[in-house]
Amino acid sequence: MAAGGGEARVADVEEDASQLVFPKEFETAETLLNSEVHMLLEHRKQQNESAEDEQELSEVFMKTLNYTARFSRFKNRETIASVRSLLLQKKLHKFELACLANLCPETAEEAKALIPSVSQPQWAGLQGTILHDANQITVLMPGPAHS
Repeated sequence: MAAGGGEARVADVEEDASQLVFPKEFETAETLLNSEVHMLLEHRKQQNESAEDEQELSEVFMKTLNYTARFSRFKNRETIASVRSLLLQKKLHKFELACLANLCPETAEEAKALIPSVSQPQWAGLQGTILHDANQITVLMPGPAHS
């Protein structure tokens, strides 16, 4: 019975990314950049290919791998670590950090349009420095990938 009561309270809290209100399950979850997901999936694919009994990878796995390949901004661990380090210094919510790193907005207006919580008051003093850092991240990005 107690579990049912807890569920009712959870249902009372409505999710709202613009206010950084997420389901309880997300509290302990870590956010990953598209580039990190791509590296993990690519590693899993390589493990599978080198295994004696290679399994066919699911369609969802392959579509996700292709998506992350297309939208990965950073191609190596060092760059990803630099990006995370740069943004972690700003004491952002993990959702905001992932959004900034994945989207790399060029202006405050673009950041506000793409990242719902950016218009909150605590962002006001940080916007300039964060966008400057986002532009530094863009500098870290390699040119277009060649197949």
